[in-house]
Amino acid sequence: MNGLVITCIPVRYDRPDDQHRTAPHAAPDYRQAPGCGTGRRGLPRGGGELSGLIAGFDWSATPLGPITRWPQSLRTTVALIPRSPVQIVTLWGEDGIMIYNDADPAFAGGRHPRLLRSRVREGWDEIADFNDNVMRVGLAGGTLAYKDQ
Repeated sequence: MNGLVITCIPVRYDRPDDQHRTAPHAAPDYRQAPGCGTGRRGLPRGGGELSGLIAGFDWSATPLGPITRWPQSLRTTVALIPRSPVQIVTLWGEDGIMIYNDADPAFAGGRHPRLLRSRVREGWDEIADFNDNVMRVGLAGGTLAYKDQ
């Protein structure tokens, strides 16, 4: 299966308590899906090597902070990524912190696993202009589509 999905998620809170507010529509409970479940720290089990790396990494050293303080929207996003058969890269927040799956091992190449949790601009510095555009358009709420790139 060919393809790559990149999601750019802006994270802006007007007030400190906004990060704990629940969305108007509750996210589905993916723990009930066959073969799904949560492991350590409430993150998904299954889905390949990246599930273990995501759950085992000390995220407190990143702009995302410790998993226990992540907003529900980030936890839901991370629950979907590892189980997808299509390569997904999520660029979270203004820094574009990368969280990806291992559907296409060639994606990260020799940069894996340090690419996980890095800022997109730093992880792929040779295509910084491209990634700057992706972040600019994504954070503004726009979409991009690329074919055979």
